[in-house]
Order: sequence, then structure tokens, then C-alpha cells
Amino acid sequence: AASDVYKRQNMEGAASDFDRATGIKPEHIKAHELYGDVLSRLGKTDEAALQWAIAEELRDKRNES
Repeated sequence: AASDVYKRQNMEGAASDFDRATGIKPEHIKAHELYGDVLSRLGKTDEAALQWAIAEELRDKRNES
């Protein structure tokens, strides 16, 4: 349906925005988490897992400090 196309386009736009955001500020944990969520909703599970792993690694580094 048209609403599904609209939602998918919004998710594609969100993915693009988060890609840009994590490029600008790669240490931003929440941006990586949300990027992973969006990628997952788009069915890009491998890419989503990578973003979640980056977020977890950043969180671990922050907790070591």
C-alpha cells in the first residue's frame, strides 16, 4: 500500500541521516544504536548488527575511562 512505501521512504531517509551523523560524530553511541534500529527495520540485519556492535564497543570504551 502507499503507506508502506511512505514508511519505507522515511526509513531510507532516516538511514541516510544516521549514516551522515555517524560519519560526522563517530563516537556518538546513540546515533549508532538508532542507525542499527533503522537498518534492522529495513531488513539490513548484517549492517544493523555492525552498528549495534560499534555502539557496544564505544560504550565499553567509555566505561573503561
